[in-house]
Amino acid sequence: AYTLELLEGTFYAEGVKAGIFKDAFLEQIVAIRDHEMAHADALATTLGQLGAEVPATPQFTFPGGTFGDAATFLELAATFEPVGIGAYQGAAPALQSKDILAAAISIHNAECQHRCAINILNLINPPNDLAFEEALPLQKVQAAVKPFGITG
Repeated sequence: AYTLELLEGTFYAEGVKAGIFKDAFLEQIVAIRDHEMAHADALATTLGQLGAEVPATPQFTFPGGTFGDAATFLELAATFEPVGIGAYQGAAPALQSKDILAAAISIHNAECQHRCAINILNLINPPNDLAFEEALPLQKVQAAVKPFGITG
């Protein structure tokens, strides 16, 4: 979860730096970037409090042209958010601590909001177009993020 949040935060940060968004669109991408980085920070803090090692930040790679125009960027954003949602939902049954589960559910809810925001930017109507989110097993999450430099 920590590495996935870093991947998303880095992706949105690069989108902001690319200068492909303006006005309210830029404000939304900045807000999502800030949320993803806050999630990563909260997860790192929790790992530290539990005495676990915080994973090193990988060198992320993104497909060529990802940051060349808003449509290409938003297409990839529309694939990231469901992976984050599914990762939290898939992991929830394994979480034994109610405190950790509560934190994970809080992040899951924010990721659902991000998916809706990206749908709005992609002109999907209605933006909340799913009645149920899909839980993803760890193997599917790992396969989804492997092309971006994340292994294990």
